[in-house]
Amino acid sequence: MVGKPVPLSKKYEVFGIAFDSLAVREPTGVEYWSIGPIAEWQPTENGNVLVTHRDALRTYAERLVEVPGDTTAPAVIGALSLADTLRIESAVKGFFIEAAQLNGPLTS
Repeated sequence: MVGKPVPLSKKYEVFGIAFDSLAVREPTGVEYWSIGPIAEWQPTENGNVLVTHRDALRTYAERLVEVPGDTTAPAVIGALSLADTLRIESAVKGFFIEAAQLNGPLTS
């Protein structure tokens, strides 16, 4: 595993490949420019609301999860329980949180 290891709550088997953890690698700049942000602040009459782009999160997960053997990321992600899906989602979000913290607030 090259990426960040994500231990899972149980052992899975997909296409004959057994695993109980996955690795999630950091997104590249090319992936960011092609997929876009995972969330953005949008103004409402009651203040700003953080809107999560679920489709972007899934696309990142499918590209960033390092799959075991000859399986595919969509097959692996689709086999996970809700709890383990949220672990993968958290790992993907973590890269964006870390990058935002490193860059500090944006100024105009």
